[in-house]
Order: sequence, then C-alpha cells, then structure tokens
Amino acid sequence: MIPMDWLLGLAGSLMIGTTAALFLLMNGRIMGASGILGSLVDSSGRTAERAVFVAGLIAVPGLVALFTVPATNATSSLSLLLLGGLVGLGLLISGITDTTKVQGWLDLFSAWDPTLAFVMGGAILPMLVAWRIAARRETALLGGTLPTLPATPRLNAPLFAGAVLFGFGWTLVGLCPGPALVALSCSDVEGVTFVAAMITGMTLHSLRTPRTEVTA
Repeated sequence: MIPMDWLLGLAGSLMIGTTAALFLLMNGRIMGASGILGSLVDSSGRTAERAVFVAGLIAVPGLVALFTVPATNATSSLSLLLLGGLVGLGLLISGITDTTKVQGWLDLFSAWDPTLAFVMGGAILPMLVAWRIAARRETALLGGTLPTLPATPRLNAPLFAGAVLFGFGWTLVGLCPGPALVALSCSDVEGVTFVAAMITGMTLHSLRTPRTEVTA
C-alpha cells in the first residue's frame, strides 16, 4: 500500500503544478517563488502584483494552520491572490514545509524518502499541458504576451554557481523559497530565520548586480 505521505505529496504538487499552469496561461508569466520575492526585494517591476501573490502564498497556509482546516486590475490582483494561496496550500498539503522530507529525499544511502519524487512528478504534469496550450496562443487570458521557450538553452557561469549554492543550502536546511514562506506563515522559527537570511542575500546581490526584468 502506498504511504499516505506520498499520496499527499502528489496531491499537493498537482495543486502547485495546476496553479503554475494557470499563472502562465492567465497572466503570461512563469511562476517562481524566488524570482517573485527577489523582484520585490529590488523593486524591479510589477511590485504590487508580486506583493499580492506573496500575500496569498503566506496568508492561506497560515489560516489553514490557525484554524486546523484539512487540507494590475482588480481581476488580475484577485487571480494572483488566489493563485498564491493555492500554491501555499499545495506546499502545505504536500508536506514539503517539513525539512526532513527534502533531506530524506537526498539521503540515498540511509532512510531514503521518495515523497519529493511524487511532488516533482505531480507538479510537472500540469505544466506540460500548459506549455502546449501556450504554444498555440499569443496572449494570456488576462492580457499580456505569453512567454516562449528559448531556441537554445542559456547556460552560463552564474547559472551553474547559483545552482550549486542553492543545492548546498537546500541540502543543509531542507527549505527553498516557497516552502520557507509557508513555514513563515505558520510561525516556524526555521522559516523566519531562512527568509531573513534569504532576503539579506538577495538585497546584497541586487546592490552589486542590477536585476533584469523577469517573467515571474
């Protein structure tokens, strides 16, 4: 019998993946917690919209935890608030706010926990459908131009360096930006510490290297 943690991971990730697909098709942008938060830190554009998304991401899981319930127009702002809330709820249901799930996935030679495989698989499926739909459209449902995939991958030194640093941090702590914001809403000390350190790093980087406009 499949453990319930694995099934919850799949259910939560399907919610996240579906939300990311809706974010792409409705707003014409790619959803990523680190990109959205980083753009808020250095005010690189769409600050109000991104603040609304982050508010939903933090508020909905916080309300769920509080009441222990089971798992740049008004329309656009409402959609971003709802989408942010769905992502937060999906992260909460999937259990990825539990750092031991991530560290268990990376611990191949001891008590390996495959929950994260269900999370990643469930999140990828809706996006595969969304990109196929986006390829046949030019405009998002709420306006704006849909992004296109680059003809050739843009591989460079900053990408590899950032990926290595992210991997080290993810392994040591077991948190990445999205789950950390959800943990923050639940008054988790680890989440508060992680988010504070993350914002400090983003601020220092933005002071050294001006951020270009992103699609998140």
